[in-house]
Amino acid sequence: MVTIKNREVLVRISGAELLLDAIETALKAADPYNAVMSKVKLRGDYVEVEGKRVEVRGRIHVLGFGKASARMAEALVEIFGDLIAGGVVITPTGGNRVGPVEVLKGNHPIPGEDTLKASKRLLEYLQGVGEGDVVFVAISGGGSALFEVPEEGVELGEIAKLSDELMGRGADIVELNAVRKRLSAVKGGKLLRYIKARRVVSLIVSDVVGDRLDTIASGPTAPDATDKAFAVAVLKKYGLWDSLPERLRRLIEIETPKAGDPLFDKVINVPVVNNLGSLQKAAERLALRGYNTIILTSMLEGEAREVGRVLASVIKSAALHGFPASPPVAILAG
Repeated sequence: MVTIKNREVLVRISGAELLLDAIETALKAADPYNAVMSKVKLRGDYVEVEGKRVEVRGRIHVLGFGKASARMAEALVEIFGDLIAGGVVITPTGGNRVGPVEVLKGNHPIPGEDTLKASKRLLEYLQGVGEGDVVFVAISGGGSALFEVPEEGVELGEIAKLSDELMGRGADIVELNAVRKRLSAVKGGKLLRYIKARRVVSLIVSDVVGDRLDTIASGPTAPDATDKAFAVAVLKKYGLWDSLPERLRRLIEIETPKAGDPLFDKVINVPVVNNLGSLQKAAERLALRGYNTIILTSMLEGEAREVGRVLASVIKSAALHGFPASPPVAILAG
């Protein structure tokens, strides 16, 4: 039991209750609806997004793909109401609508026919978006599989098979998406080629260590930080390059849009949820409970059982030697 003095009232709370309270605080900070509501503000004839001002002259449209995209769309509909003309979001389960926004079903973790059908509907919707309009794009984890339109000459099944092979051989998310971008007509910044609107605001829920915008959902509205040499090296590393058809090799050796391309002049990419934000909220909560709080890292990677041993050693060090901090201490990592 832990005794906490708060506003002159003594409260006894078990360690398990403290832990659950901290976890719930972290999860609340990661809720995509809450994040969008807190970071997107309608101010008369303009929208403020994380300190950036976006003028609203035409209609507002909502696009999205990923496991959190419908929840983000709910927040945008709540914020903008009748200003939203419509939109399309793609999730693993699909649904009916979020206000005027269609919610369609895609396939996850490997793209399939549902993904292709929903993705083509999203591009079809974009044909009705005007140059004076504003498009909000809700992007989250799972978007790589849920939103996909292959480049000309590529079959969806080929992308699915190659993705499955790479995952099965141990490719990490950066390696996997570096390859997928080059076979896709909508990843690696290429979605922007289909959007005529003068302003695009991408709201991004990060599921990638380091919050690499070009990797989350394969970066459909972000400059690609990987190059063709890297993609080729990935395929060679996992023994897949030599077995690829020549037409796929040619596509992989074509560069994707990079930083500085005028294509990105109209887009604002805004991370609204990430690992560090949740850790910070949990740390604040535990500090109020009287704990010395340390965020050890927000970039923890590795096999779970090995990572667990490392974290246990840090806890032992704190308990026995007071390093990296003396008890009562809360050590957080994500």
